[in-house]
Amino acid sequence: FTLFMPVLFFNGYVFFFPKKSVSRRSLKDSKVLNPILIAIVLAMGLKLMDLESWVPGFVVSITQLIGATALPLVMLTIGGNMYIDFTRQGKIRYASSIKFVITKNIVFPLATLAFIFLVRPPIAVATLMIIQSAMPPLSAVPVVTERAQGNVPLTNQFLVSSFIFSIVTVPAVMWMFTVLYT
Repeated sequence: FTLFMPVLFFNGYVFFFPKKSVSRRSLKDSKVLNPILIAIVLAMGLKLMDLESWVPGFVVSITQLIGATALPLVMLTIGGNMYIDFTRQGKIRYASSIKFVITKNIVFPLATLAFIFLVRPPIAVATLMIIQSAMPPLSAVPVVTERAQGNVPLTNQFLVSSFIFSIVTVPAVMWMFTVLYT
């Protein structure tokens, strides 16, 4: 399900912006067949064909260490970029951030909850839908905003606001989901 997400996200976002703000370049092979996708397909192939025992232990150990450090390093990088953007922005746009939080953290999950309640998909699908709608935006949104020549500091304010309010909204949405759906 998420295997091709980076390829689609980082190449497909251009179709959602006006033609003036981003260039409509064609998909490049290097973007589609990126190292992450190749590594995932290779690992899945080894696992599905029961060939993982042929991989030397030191390769597995090194890969696990790199994987364990990747997420913290990415989070530090994103946090550092957000701090720099916050200092550049100068002021916090409270009204815009509140509108964004209301839309993303409250309206979207409630609309999804209504859809789930009416359609009644299988519980696994319904749970995945409600979790995806309740979670804060993807941390890669500022990257896309920058590529589309948008307001990155404001996007980062939206991201931080949504993350802060998700401490309350995600449990509330999940509680409503369990009360209404199960």
